[in-house]
Amino acid sequence: MGGPDFNGVSSSLEFGPFFMIEQEIEKEDLIRITADGLKEILEFIAGNPDTIDTMAAFRRCMTVIWVLRRDLLNDISLAQLAKELGVSRSRLSKISCSFSDQFNFLSDRQRLPGSRMRMRQSAFNRQKLPSHQS
Repeated sequence: MGGPDFNGVSSSLEFGPFFMIEQEIEKEDLIRITADGLKEILEFIAGNPDTIDTMAAFRRCMTVIWVLRRDLLNDISLAQLAKELGVSRSRLSKISCSFSDQFNFLSDRQRLPGSRMRMRQSAFNRQKLPSHQS
C-alpha cells in the first residue's frame, strides 16, 4: 500500500473485513477531505450553536482527545480524566460513546456498541430482580 508521493497521496479505503479499494487522492482533495472532517469534529466539540457553554465544550474537547490520542493526556483513564475535570465518569463516557458512534471511531479502551448494549440490558435485568431479604 502506498504512502504520500509528490503528485498525490495513495490511500486505501476498507469496506468490511474483505474488501479494499486502492485509489489515488490528489493533495488538494486530501486537504479538503481533512478540513471537512475537522469541521465536523469541531462542530461536535462546540455543541449547540444557540447556547454557548464553554465548560461543556471543554469537556467534549478533552474527551475527544482522550478517544483519538490518549497518549497526549499521558494515557490516563477516563475515570482519571473525569476526576481532573470535576465531573462524573459516566458523563465523559456518554460523550465518548456519542463521538465514537457519530464518527465511527473506537478507542482501544472503549467497548464495542454491541457490548455496550448487552451491558445496559444486563443492568436493566438486574434492576428487575426481586431483592433478597432475610
